[in-house]
Amino acid sequence: MPKSIFEALYYGKISPYSRPNVSSPERRERSKKLQSEKEYFTGNMSSDHVKRFNNLEDLLTLNSLDENVNIFSNGFVLGALFAFEIMERREGVINE
Repeated sequence: MPKSIFEALYYGKISPYSRPNVSSPERRERSKKLQSEKEYFTGNMSSDHVKRFNNLEDLLTLNSLDENVNIFSNGFVLGALFAFEIMERREGVINE
């Protein structure tokens, strides 16, 4: 058993990509509705318009991913800074 979270990460005992399934009944219902709406609109479009619509959807997804990466990175940095500040103050709390 690793002694710290850093060792667990290093030895592959935990993975930053592993997480519980975030699917909920509400999320599944939204996904079904999104798919149904997409089919409704694309079913009434020419093949050129369907292609443009799919390209638009891809661009929106990429934009959202960029924002999520930025939010995650900012949160990670804030967490690291928080940990550093805690470690700086540790000396006054723990007598080693």
